[in-house]
Amino acid sequence: MTMILETIPALRELSLDHKMRLSWELAQEVSNSVEMRPDIMAMLNERLDAYEANREAVKTTDEVTAGLIAIKQRLSAAK
Repeated sequence: MTMILETIPALRELSLDHKMRLSWELAQEVSNSVEMRPDIMAMLNERLDAYEANREAVKTTDEVTAGLIAIKQRLSAAK
């Protein structure tokens, strides 16, 4: 399967902000055009309930990104 970035190379030139916005717009379009299955809705409701029960367990995007960068740096240093 060909990656979308290979078929639309101009996507690589988008700024991070535009890429994030595009991903949000695509997700919105998909969510508006797809009928939600009951099993998917149940899973999403379970995840939302778990979040609401323990909001402190959630990491921000910045925290996740920092963790991934740290892992990448450790792996690069180990080479």
